Amino acid sequence: SPYLTQSITLIGEVLGTSEHANAVADAINGWVKDLNDRTKDIPEADKPTVYPGAVSWSGGHGFTGTYVGYAPLQAINAINLADSLDATDGVEVSMEQILDWDPDIIFLNPGNMKLVNEDYAANGAAIDSLRAVQEGKVYAQVNFNYYWCNMELAIADSYYAGSIIYPEAFADVDFNAKAEEIFNTMIGMDYLNVLDENGYGFGPITIGA
Repeated sequence: SPYLTQSITLIGEVLGTSEHANAVADAINGWVKDLNDRTKDIPEADKPTVYPGAVSWSGGHGFTGTYVGYAPLQAINAINLADSLDATDGVEVSMEQILDWDPDIIFLNPGNMKLVNEDYAANGAAIDSLRAVQEGKVYAQVNFNYYWCNMELAIADSYYAGSIIYPEAFADVDFNAKAEEIFNTMIGMDYLNVLDENGYGFGPITIGA
Protein backbone atom coordinates (compact mmCIF):
# COMPACT_ATOMS: atom_id res chain seq x y z
CA SER A 1 0.00 0.00 0.00
CA PRO A 2 2.73 2.61 0.78
CA TYR A 3 4.35 1.92 -2.60
CA LEU A 4 1.02 2.28 -4.38
CA THR A 5 0.10 5.56 -2.72
CA GLN A 6 3.60 6.93 -3.27
CA SER A 7 3.30 6.02 -6.95
CA ILE A 8 -0.08 7.73 -7.22
CA THR A 9 1.31 10.86 -5.58
CA LEU A 10 4.31 10.87 -7.94
CA ILE A 11 2.08 10.45 -10.99
CA GLY A 12 -0.03 13.36 -9.75
CA GLU A 13 3.06 15.54 -9.49
CA VAL A 14 4.19 14.61 -12.99
CA LEU A 15 0.77 15.18 -14.54
CA GLY A 16 -0.03 18.29 -12.55
CA THR A 17 -2.98 16.65 -10.78
CA SER A 18 -1.51 16.48 -7.29
CA GLU A 19 -4.71 17.49 -5.50
CA HIS A 20 -6.70 14.60 -6.98
CA ALA A 21 -3.81 12.16 -6.59
CA ASN A 22 -3.38 13.07 -2.94
CA ALA A 23 -7.12 12.61 -2.35
CA VAL A 24 -7.00 9.13 -3.89
CA ALA A 25 -3.89 8.20 -1.87
CA ASP A 26 -5.53 9.44 1.34
CA ALA A 27 -8.68 7.44 0.56
CA ILE A 28 -6.69 4.25 0.00
CA ASN A 29 -4.79 4.73 3.26
CA GLY A 30 -8.09 5.34 5.03
CA TRP A 31 -9.70 2.16 3.69
CA VAL A 32 -6.63 0.06 4.53
CA LYS A 33 -6.58 1.44 8.07
CA ASP A 34 -10.33 0.91 8.47
CA LEU A 35 -10.09 -2.72 7.33
CA ASN A 36 -7.24 -3.40 9.74
CA ASP A 37 -8.83 -1.54 12.66
CA ARG A 38 -12.05 -3.53 12.32
CA THR A 39 -10.27 -6.89 12.46
CA LYS A 40 -6.89 -6.60 14.18
CA ASP A 41 -8.19 -7.36 17.67
CA ILE A 42 -10.46 -10.30 16.80
CA PRO A 43 -9.04 -13.38 18.59
CA GLU A 44 -7.70 -16.07 16.27
CA ALA A 45 -9.94 -18.62 17.99
CA ASP A 46 -13.00 -16.63 16.95
CA LYS A 47 -12.06 -16.46 13.27
CA PRO A 48 -13.48 -18.91 10.71
CA THR A 49 -11.01 -20.60 8.39
CA VAL A 50 -11.03 -19.44 4.78
CA TYR A 51 -10.02 -21.04 1.47
CA PRO A 52 -9.60 -18.75 -1.55
CA GLY A 53 -9.98 -20.87 -4.69
CA ALA A 54 -10.15 -20.35 -8.45
CA VAL A 55 -7.62 -17.56 -8.01
CA SER A 56 -6.02 -16.14 -11.15
CA TRP A 57 -2.26 -15.71 -11.47
CA SER A 58 -0.64 -15.78 -14.89
CA GLY A 59 -3.97 -17.11 -16.12
CA GLY A 60 -7.09 -18.70 -14.72
CA HIS A 61 -7.25 -21.64 -12.31
CA GLY A 62 -10.00 -23.91 -11.07
CA PHE A 63 -11.18 -24.98 -7.63
CA THR A 64 -7.72 -26.12 -6.51
CA GLY A 65 -5.92 -22.94 -7.56
CA THR A 66 -5.25 -20.91 -4.43
CA TYR A 67 -2.94 -18.11 -3.28
CA VAL A 68 -0.52 -17.73 -0.39
CA GLY A 69 -0.52 -14.18 0.98
CA TYR A 70 -3.85 -13.33 -0.67
CA ALA A 71 -4.00 -9.56 -0.21
CA PRO A 72 -7.76 -9.04 0.39
CA LEU A 73 -7.65 -11.58 3.21
CA GLN A 74 -4.39 -10.21 4.61
CA ALA A 75 -5.96 -6.76 4.82
CA ILE A 76 -8.63 -8.07 7.18
CA ASN A 77 -6.34 -10.36 9.18
CA ALA A 78 -8.24 -13.45 8.05
CA ILE A 79 -7.10 -17.06 8.42
CA ASN A 80 -6.17 -18.03 4.87
CA LEU A 81 -5.58 -21.78 4.96
CA ALA A 82 -3.23 -21.51 1.99
CA ASP A 83 -0.81 -19.50 4.12
CA SER A 84 0.27 -22.76 5.76
CA LEU A 85 1.75 -23.94 2.45
CA ASP A 86 5.40 -23.71 1.50
CA ALA A 87 4.85 -21.17 -1.28
CA THR A 88 4.86 -17.42 -1.73
CA ASP A 89 2.05 -16.74 -4.21
CA GLY A 90 -0.20 -18.77 -6.50
CA VAL A 91 -0.18 -22.54 -6.08
CA GLU A 92 -2.19 -25.59 -7.11
CA VAL A 93 -3.18 -27.82 -4.20
CA SER A 94 -4.67 -31.29 -4.17
CA MET A 95 -8.34 -31.96 -3.55
CA GLU A 96 -7.17 -34.10 -0.63
CA GLN A 97 -5.55 -31.04 0.95
CA ILE A 98 -8.76 -29.03 0.67
CA LEU A 99 -10.76 -31.92 2.13
CA ASP A 100 -8.30 -32.08 5.01
CA TRP A 101 -8.65 -28.34 5.62
CA ASP A 102 -12.47 -28.47 5.31
CA PRO A 103 -12.71 -24.64 5.40
CA ASP A 104 -15.49 -22.78 7.16
CA ILE A 105 -15.81 -20.35 4.22
CA ILE A 106 -14.79 -20.64 0.58
CA PHE A 107 -14.22 -17.72 -1.80
CA LEU A 108 -14.08 -18.31 -5.55
CA ASN A 109 -13.31 -16.03 -8.46
CA PRO A 110 -16.55 -15.83 -10.50
CA GLY A 111 -14.49 -15.29 -13.64
CA ASN A 112 -13.09 -18.81 -13.34
CA MET A 113 -16.34 -20.67 -12.68
CA LYS A 114 -16.12 -22.53 -15.98
CA LEU A 115 -12.91 -24.13 -14.68
CA VAL A 116 -14.46 -24.71 -11.25
CA ASN A 117 -17.46 -26.44 -12.79
CA GLU A 118 -15.14 -28.66 -14.84
CA ASP A 119 -13.50 -29.65 -11.55
CA TYR A 120 -16.95 -30.25 -10.08
CA ALA A 121 -17.83 -32.57 -12.97
CA ALA A 122 -14.75 -34.63 -12.14
CA ASN A 123 -14.83 -34.34 -8.32
CA GLY A 124 -18.41 -33.44 -7.43
CA ALA A 125 -18.74 -35.82 -4.49
CA ALA A 126 -15.56 -34.50 -2.89
CA ILE A 127 -16.52 -30.85 -3.35
CA ASP A 128 -20.05 -31.52 -2.09
CA SER A 129 -18.63 -33.12 1.06
CA LEU A 130 -17.00 -29.85 2.14
CA ARG A 131 -18.75 -28.19 5.06
CA ALA A 132 -18.71 -24.75 3.45
CA VAL A 133 -20.41 -26.12 0.35
CA GLN A 134 -23.03 -27.98 2.38
CA GLU A 135 -23.77 -24.86 4.44
CA GLY A 136 -23.90 -22.52 1.44
CA LYS A 137 -20.86 -20.55 2.59
CA VAL A 138 -19.29 -20.13 -0.85
CA TYR A 139 -18.90 -16.54 -2.02
CA ALA A 140 -17.36 -14.45 -4.77
CA GLN A 141 -13.94 -12.84 -4.76
CA VAL A 142 -13.71 -10.74 -7.90
CA ASN A 143 -10.43 -11.19 -9.71
CA PHE A 144 -8.06 -8.27 -9.13
CA ASN A 145 -4.73 -9.88 -9.97
CA TYR A 146 -4.20 -11.35 -13.43
CA TYR A 147 -1.10 -9.94 -15.10
CA TRP A 148 -1.53 -6.67 -13.19
CA CYS A 149 -3.27 -5.46 -10.03
CA ASN A 150 -6.55 -3.54 -9.94
CA MET A 151 -6.35 -2.04 -6.47
CA GLU A 152 -9.96 -0.80 -6.45
CA LEU A 153 -11.17 -4.40 -6.86
CA ALA A 154 -8.76 -5.68 -4.21
CA ILE A 155 -10.08 -3.17 -1.66
CA ALA A 156 -13.69 -3.95 -2.55
CA ASP A 157 -12.85 -7.66 -2.21
CA SER A 158 -11.54 -6.99 1.30
CA TYR A 159 -14.72 -5.22 2.37
CA TYR A 160 -16.89 -7.98 0.90
CA ALA A 161 -14.82 -10.74 2.51
CA GLY A 162 -14.88 -8.83 5.79
CA SER A 163 -18.67 -8.60 5.72
CA ILE A 164 -18.88 -12.38 5.22
CA ILE A 165 -16.15 -13.48 7.63
CA TYR A 166 -16.83 -10.98 10.43
CA PRO A 167 -20.46 -9.82 10.06
CA GLU A 168 -20.46 -8.12 13.47
CA ALA A 169 -17.28 -6.12 12.78
CA PHE A 170 -18.73 -4.91 9.46
CA ALA A 171 -22.36 -4.57 10.57
CA ASP A 172 -22.35 -0.81 9.99
CA VAL A 173 -20.95 -1.12 6.45
CA ASP A 174 -23.33 -1.07 3.49
CA PHE A 175 -21.15 -3.08 1.12
CA ASN A 176 -22.75 -1.83 -2.10
CA ALA A 177 -22.38 1.79 -1.02
CA LYS A 178 -18.79 1.22 0.13
CA ALA A 179 -17.86 -0.52 -3.11
CA GLU A 180 -19.27 2.30 -5.23
CA GLU A 181 -17.41 4.82 -3.04
CA ILE A 182 -14.20 2.93 -3.79
CA PHE A 183 -14.91 2.66 -7.52
CA ASN A 184 -15.95 6.30 -7.88
CA THR A 185 -12.86 7.49 -6.03
CA MET A 186 -10.46 5.35 -8.03
CA ILE A 187 -12.01 4.96 -11.49
CA GLY A 188 -14.65 7.69 -11.50
CA MET A 189 -17.77 5.56 -12.03
CA ASP A 190 -20.21 3.11 -10.48
CA TYR A 191 -18.96 -0.36 -11.29
CA LEU A 192 -21.01 -3.01 -9.48
CA ASN A 193 -23.56 -3.08 -12.28
CA VAL A 194 -20.76 -3.61 -14.83
CA LEU A 195 -19.49 -6.60 -12.85
CA ASP A 196 -23.00 -8.02 -12.45
CA GLU A 197 -23.85 -7.61 -16.13
CA ASN A 198 -20.73 -9.57 -17.07
CA GLY A 199 -21.28 -12.33 -14.50
CA TYR A 200 -18.33 -11.30 -12.35
CA GLY A 201 -20.15 -9.70 -9.43
CA PHE A 202 -20.16 -10.21 -5.68
CA GLY A 203 -22.53 -12.53 -3.86
CA PRO A 204 -23.05 -16.21 -2.98
CA ILE A 205 -21.86 -18.79 -5.51
CA THR A 206 -23.42 -22.15 -6.36
CA ILE A 207 -20.83 -24.59 -7.69
CA GLY A 208 -21.96 -26.65 -10.66
CA ALA A 209 -24.79 -24.30 -11.60
